Order: sequence, then C-alpha cells, then structure tokens
Amino acid sequence: MLTLQDLILTPLYFLFVFGLVYTFRNRVRDKEIRKYFLPAFLLRVVGAIFLGLIYQFYYGAGDTTLYFQGARKMGQLFEQEAGSWAEVVFGSPESYGALAQIYSRGMPYSDDHASFMVSRIAGFCAPFAANTYSVIALFFASFSFFAAWKMYQTWIEIYPNLKKELARAVLFLPSVIFWGAGLMKDSLTFSGLALFFTGFYWVLIRRRKFFWNAIYLLIGAFLMSQIKLYIFLVMLPACGIWFFYTYKNRIKSQFLRIALLPILLAVGGGSAAYFTLRLSEGTEFALDRFAKRTKITAEWIYKVSDEGSRYDVGELDGTFGSMLRAAPLSIFVALYRPFIWESRNPNMLLAALECSYFIWLTLLVLRRAKLRDLFKFLSQEPQVVMSLFFALVFGFFVGVSSSNFGTLVRYKIPLLPFFVAALYIILAQYPQKGKKKRRPAATPPPFSNPNSLSAQASKV
Repeated sequence: MLTLQDLILTPLYFLFVFGLVYTFRNRVRDKEIRKYFLPAFLLRVVGAIFLGLIYQFYYGAGDTTLYFQGARKMGQLFEQEAGSWAEVVFGSPESYGALAQIYSRGMPYSDDHASFMVSRIAGFCAPFAANTYSVIALFFASFSFFAAWKMYQTWIEIYPNLKKELARAVLFLPSVIFWGAGLMKDSLTFSGLALFFTGFYWVLIRRRKFFWNAIYLLIGAFLMSQIKLYIFLVMLPACGIWFFYTYKNRIKSQFLRIALLPILLAVGGGSAAYFTLRLSEGTEFALDRFAKRTKITAEWIYKVSDEGSRYDVGELDGTFGSMLRAAPLSIFVALYRPFIWESRNPNMLLAALECSYFIWLTLLVLRRAKLRDLFKFLSQEPQVVMSLFFALVFGFFVGVSSSNFGTLVRYKIPLLPFFVAALYIILAQYPQKGKKKRRPAATPPPFSNPNSLSAQASKV
C-alpha cells in the first residue's frame, strides 16, 4: 500500500496543497480564529498518513487498504479508457459498459454499495494522485478539514465568544482527527455531517448565503445517505427539533411560547421522524429490521473481540424494547468509555484519555449548573438542544450495537463535536465563582426571541 512512490510524491503534493491552504488562511479576517487554521489542517494530514501507517505496519491490512485497492484499479481504468472510468465514478452499476463492469467487479466491496461508494470517490481522486495511497489520503484529509472548518465557522457565528472552546470541540478532538481524516468511510461521513450542519443553519435557520450553503446541504445529505444512512436518520429529527424550536422563539408572548412549545416540538420532531421512517423504509435501518440486525451485529462483534476490548450493555432479544432497556448504559458507554484502566493498546489509551476529559467536562456542568436554571437556558438555545439530542440518540445506537471499544471509538466520532460543543456552551453560562458569565450567542436568527440569550449578544 505505502511504497517508495508515496515517499517521493507525497511531499510534492503536500507543498502544492499547503500553498493553497495558506492562501485561504490569509483570507480569514478574524485573527483570533486564523491561528487555528494551519494547525487544524496539518493535524488532519498527519492523522490521515498515520492511519495508513498503523493499518499497514500494525494491523497488516484493513478497510483503508481495500478502498485503496479499488481506487488504484479505477486509476488503471482511467489510463485505459477515461469514459469507462467516468461510468464507474458517476454512474450506477446497472448502466456500466462492458469494460466498466469488468473493472468494478474486480474491486473490493463491489457488492457493498456504501463501501463501494468510498472506493468510487477515492477512484475519482486516483488519476490526480498518481494512484498513490498517501496522496489520496491527503485529498481526503483536505476535504475533511474544509468541512470541519465550515462547521467551526458556523458554530462561532452562533457563539462568537467561545472561539477557543469550540475550536477544541470541532477542530482538535484526537479521535476525530485520527478516524475522520484518512481514506475511510468515517472521514467522508463526518465531512458530510459537518457540511449538512453548516448548510442547514444558513439556509433554513438564518436564511442567508443560500447558494453555496445549499450545495453544502446537498453534498452532506448525499454522503451520509449513501455511505452511512443511520447518521442521516439521526440528524434529520435533530434538525427538525432545531428548526421548530427556533421558530418558537418568534412568538413574543412568553405564555404562548411556553404553551406552544410541546406542540411545536411534537410537530418538528414528528415531521422529521416521519421523513426519517420513510427514508429508512426498505433498508436495513427500517424499524422492523433494525432491532434484529442490531442483536446479530452486537453478538457477532462481541464473539470475535478479545476479552479486554469488548463490552456488554445487556441482553438483546431482537426487539426494540430490549434496545430501549439498554439505552442508558449504551449512551454512557458511547460517551465515557473506555476508561483508562480498560486500555489494551495505544489507540484505546488515547480514546480513554479523551473520554476522561469528557467525564471531567460533564462533572463540571453537573457541579455548576442547577437543574432548573439549566432547563431554562436550554429553552433559549435550540442549537444546544439539537446537539444534545443528536449526541444522545446517536450514542445510543452506536453504543448498543458496537460491543467493542475499538469499533465504538471509530463509530462515535460524529457525535463528539456536538456533545463537547454543548458542554462548553453550557459551562460558559455557569462559570467559576469570581469569573464573569459570558454571553455566548451571536446575532439572532431572523425569527428569534428578542429576550433570549442569542438576542442579548448584540448588547454585550
């Protein structure tokens, strides 16, 4: 996978990409966030290359190896016939010509739509990357950085006084850097989630900057739905709640806002849930199949995992009820484990240290925030409610189905920026004694409540 060609070409490609990145960095007007630009990019590049080294020299092989094999085969197809290469990249298998069919059938994961999509995207990069693994990984890392930066810009648009904290949450989480930047499914789906979040905010919440953000919205929806549909199925109801919860703030009467809140949440969540169910029909994530599939997956992963790397959240019998009974423990595992003493290798130790940090942040929130005040704050911050909803529901699904810490660390990265960002935002409202409370919210959306924290930001 990694050869002498990688050693020669990667520095050359990196200098070219770095030049472009540096040019865009100089266009960032805010000096406070500009300092995060290059470190965030460089860490993702290091994470992408390091992932390839780990898989080649530690694991011996893995998903990223198979994706590259498919991409290299598509690069060879491009050299033979560019038209057939375009068929594989942009067309559907049913419409492939004879040569495209021959090449695609020889690619790993040709019978797995989601994994094959990763190979197709990598195969699109292959001719421009001289069929070189680390250069393709560089392209994936650059795309991941771009999406993460857009997500970060969106968060600080909402909370401009939390630039440092939100940079930690979105740009510098170790698990996201390692698993969300290389030639893997996770880098594409995380990027899709970040772009979808960005597009949703600007197009449907702020109603500004439509053109590019509508494109981000569509790209994000495409990547999630084609590669990991379950991420999209959790994000949709979260965004539905976000939208209707925000719309609630347009009502000037406090009595009507309180009275209509359950209705608006039910309509928002219900509408999103309806579309989620319709989108999942006929797939492995349909409700009548999901519980059975979860049971089979969890049991299989638990069986093939080593004693020290597996975990159990309770007995699953193939019904949704048994999954719900396991929900509290599943969420806890997804957010806070592995513990440090459960580490069995360097990757698990890194994840355990990261989880220890999440535990510390959560304990700070529980120590500083009174429950009544916390609910009042959340009633004014729909984006925080959306983030917590997504993190908890997504944590439930990955926690109940993974059964292995190594798998869990990789699968849970979509929830981490939302969960950590929510904790930082809450902590900003409940600082240590002797420190000033920071108003975190930015210029309010067009239909926000003028009495909310968001609206008060312009007065701070």
